[in-house]
Amino acid sequence: MSDVTSTPHPSQPPGRSRSNVILAILATVLAIAGTLALVSPPASAAAGSNRLLAGETLDGERAIVSPNRQCALVAQKDGNTVLYQNRPGRDRQAIFSTATDRFRGAVLMMQKDGNLVVIAPGNKPVWANQRAGYSGSYLEIQDDCNLVEYQPGGNTRRVVWDRFGARPGPLPTSTPPPSTGGGGGGGSTKRPFSTCPVPGAKSGRPYGSNYSFTDEWNVTSGNTGTKHAAIDIHAPKGARIVAPASGTVFKVGTITSKFGTDRRLWMRLDSGEYVFMNHLNSWDPSIVKATSPTPSGGIRVKAGQTIGAVGQPSNGSHTHLHLHLNTRGPDSEYYQPERNVYGNLVAICKG
Repeated sequence: MSDVTSTPHPSQPPGRSRSNVILAILATVLAIAGTLALVSPPASAAAGSNRLLAGETLDGERAIVSPNRQCALVAQKDGNTVLYQNRPGRDRQAIFSTATDRFRGAVLMMQKDGNLVVIAPGNKPVWANQRAGYSGSYLEIQDDCNLVEYQPGGNTRRVVWDRFGARPGPLPTSTPPPSTGGGGGGGSTKRPFSTCPVPGAKSGRPYGSNYSFTDEWNVTSGNTGTKHAAIDIHAPKGARIVAPASGTVFKVGTITSKFGTDRRLWMRLDSGEYVFMNHLNSWDPSIVKATSPTPSGGIRVKAGQTIGAVGQPSNGSHTHLHLHLNTRGPDSEYYQPERNVYGNLVAICKG
């Protein structure tokens, strides 16, 4: 009988079967590791930091805090991101929010493309400052409670956004346009007001003090649960109110409660936008006589012209002017947050 020589199986060359198995296992391990790297969550901001770096997130009541510990940006569990200011001897004051409390579990993320975004469960963006295109930027909370986004570059850094409404120049033509998302409290590049509506007012003063104002636009009221659609300028009763820009006063009205009477005023600016003022103590007599029940009528006023005086709100709170601006029309004056003029007021109200 002749000798029979066995032939190796084609898939298992002599001496290589074990090494092939090892290589296959290593390839599988590397593939799994790569997959895990792709799906791993973004890093959270460092505890106690005053910066949210590119790629970092805030959620679950975590916060970034100003160096002086007086201001904190908190990503709340209800989905809202709120900027709080500590007030000695008083409860902390909410001075800015993304108004995303309907999206429980949302996180605030400083994307690597420069866009600051609130992302709801399901990877759904529900608010953004629309700064995509400024890659590598980071968010910083400062001692004056300002939120500023910077793009680093060499030995300098460039401001690309802040909550007062600052905006940089146009993006380079080679950069994709900003991603979509709600504008929140960032404001607009357009400044409709040219004159401080309460002469002598200035930002940065203690909350509630005379001739002061803070960014309370779009903050949820703890009493009513509604969004505050205006900036409140605190001032003593009788303080002068002037037209913040040239336009037409077309309507005045009153509302009465056990605390007294609120006087209101509606104005159409030459820019086409509408101003609503509440809590006036009085109107200028000439204004009352010339107003019209329709927006097309009324009396012309110039920027800086006296139109009334600050009064006591009908709910009995401290005296202040409630100032609201909108583009929708003359009747959308109350609790419809649309246009933040805080940055505009900071620029023109110098005390």
